[in-house]
Amino acid sequence: PFIEANYNVYTDKWHRAMAGLSMGSYQTSIITMSNPDLFGYAGVFSGFMSMSRFGNPEPHLDILNDAEKFNDSYKVFYRAMGTEDGHFQSFLNDDKMLEGKPLNITRELFSGGHDWTVWRRCIHSFLPMIFKD
Repeated sequence: PFIEANYNVYTDKWHRAMAGLSMGSYQTSIITMSNPDLFGYAGVFSGFMSMSRFGNPEPHLDILNDAEKFNDSYKVFYRAMGTEDGHFQSFLNDDKMLEGKPLNITRELFSGGHDWTVWRRCIHSFLPMIFKD
């Protein structure tokens, strides 16, 4: 709301993206998947969609069970991580959660850990995908 109130920007979901790295990627997952009417693009960098290992409810994941709604809601949903990241198992856990679901999700792996060498590659890959007609 602040951006839209103070800057001359488009205000529809197809002109709105969110991306986050590390814990911000989980926040990006929660916000974008809880509000598919507001976001048309999501980038999850060096992170995860679920923290189910803590046993907390994760209602944002419900959209993953409706492939048609998910695929209609996002032009790009992007996940990427470094193969030497200390949180790589969480990324693989998300892979298992997504297995067999016909969801349009772009998944990439990069050499590297939980650091800017990987995050630069993530943003370099993600940005050209968004806001295309």
